[in-house]
Amino acid sequence: GAGGAISGHPPRAMATVGAPAVHEVEITEHRFTPVTLAVTAGTAVTWVVNYGRSFGGDPSRIYLIGRSAGAHLAAMMLASDWQASGMTANPIAGATLISGIYELEPIRLCFANEWCRLDEAAVARLSPLAHLPATRMPLTVAWGGAETDEFRRQSADYAAECRANGNPVTEIEIPGARHSGSRMELTRRDRPLLQAVLAQIGTTPAQRVAPSSL
Repeated sequence: GAGGAISGHPPRAMATVGAPAVHEVEITEHRFTPVTLAVTAGTAVTWVVNYGRSFGGDPSRIYLIGRSAGAHLAAMMLASDWQASGMTANPIAGATLISGIYELEPIRLCFANEWCRLDEAAVARLSPLAHLPATRMPLTVAWGGAETDEFRRQSADYAAECRANGNPVTEIEIPGARHSGSRMELTRRDRPLLQAVLAQIGTTPAQRVAPSSL
């Protein structure tokens, strides 16, 4: 999933649906606001669960990939209690989060809040560091080596908290990559990030742990 929310453009959420021989990708455009963010992304995941089999996918093995604001969005979906929404099990089997935003307080305090319009309650509700994954699905957390200290700190902190939560976590620092350059790693088959994504898709479905409520 591409970023863009913090620059005022709508980000995209990406869900890769596991299948025996093929992996399909669904992309949804959405508005980044505290009110619609989790709801819109949750609707997208639900659509894949309901219709994934119609294009040859396995909707019980959904893998999320997000970058920048898209990584924030994917991380919030990991914390959802899908069984409370009527599903028999958590459909998300794993996720790759790239250059993500996992604590929104710095956004509330900077110029970007002119359009994000976050208050303290929204920061608490929508910060992934306060809402860890509800299942022990494997995660890959990646960031660029030339990103700002804050992006690197948040990625490392989120990876550490998820590992303490019981999630298998692979951490990847992309040497020399700035924030906008990290996306290119997914186009290069010989790079560790794409290899980690492909390896993750071959892992077993998640085991449930105590849910974190949105």
